[in-house]
Amino acid sequence: PEQLRVDSVHAFEQFLRAVARRSGRMLNKAEIAREVGIVGSTAAIWLDTLVEAGIVSLGRPGRPPQGRPLVKAPKIYFRDTGLCAHLLGIRTAEALAASPQAAALWETCVFAAVRRLAAMATPPVEPLFWRDRTKEADFVLPPARGLVLLAAAWSEFPARVDIRRLLRIREAIGPEAIACMAMACRTPTTQALR
Repeated sequence: PEQLRVDSVHAFEQFLRAVARRSGRMLNKAEIAREVGIVGSTAAIWLDTLVEAGIVSLGRPGRPPQGRPLVKAPKIYFRDTGLCAHLLGIRTAEALAASPQAAALWETCVFAAVRRLAAMATPPVEPLFWRDRTKEADFVLPPARGLVLLAAAWSEFPARVDIRRLLRIREAIGPEAIACMAMACRTPTTQALR
């Protein structure tokens, strides 16, 4: 606790809940610190400790084939969706379905699965994300045969706009650079993207 500068267990619990509310979103340490009422350096130490302890992971932004990363801030994900849901006060499937955090929890769950699969690749790869002003892919996997673009959608039947986001990225970097595109959604059967 001394190394974490945990003067108040209540403040640390508030910090955990604030991070849980942001799982699946871009990390903004200053915003979290303001919400909890702690200084930015304390928020940074607490966050680094959560990463080192394997409680949260940071998803890095992908770099386009030509140029700098589109955004610099990482996305933050809880590694255990059950813990994240608990911190959000979600205890039942009904509460999850009614929660405004359902889509973020789904993306957090997909991140955990993608991260496991990426670690088993030969060689292992790191899941990235792609975001610019008009295009976004929740996950980009850079295997040797071309990029894999993946978007997470909480709905059973994703909207066309979700699929168009992936198509715009494919157009931006060239179809030859993309090996595969997919939507991770709650559809009961596999369907082709159209």
